[in-house]
Amino acid sequence: MKITALGHSGFLIDDGTKVVIDPFLTGNPVAKQTPTDFKNVDVVLVTHSHPDHLGDAYAIVKNSGATLVGAHEVAVGGEVAGEGMNLEAPFMSEDSRLPW
Repeated sequence: MKITALGHSGFLIDDGTKVVIDPFLTGNPVAKQTPTDFKNVDVVLVTHSHPDHLGDAYAIVKNSGATLVGAHEVAVGGEVAGEGMNLEAPFMSEDSRLPW
């Protein structure tokens, strides 16, 4: 397993499945990556919708085809509506199961 810090609260975890957590990159002076660096991502996990956690999640999901996982507030955010992204909000139902 490889864990890469992305700055602030962001991480990339790669154990064969690539998971990006809280990808606040654009406007983050510590981040060395940009959203376009994440083309082969499986999952983008957002802990909550504050801008310094949500960050570039939608851009990464759109560019990579990854599944966006987050609380209800993340899954129904304004940018999500009508964008054709893969969404999973596991906290919304007791029977939600993630494949990884």
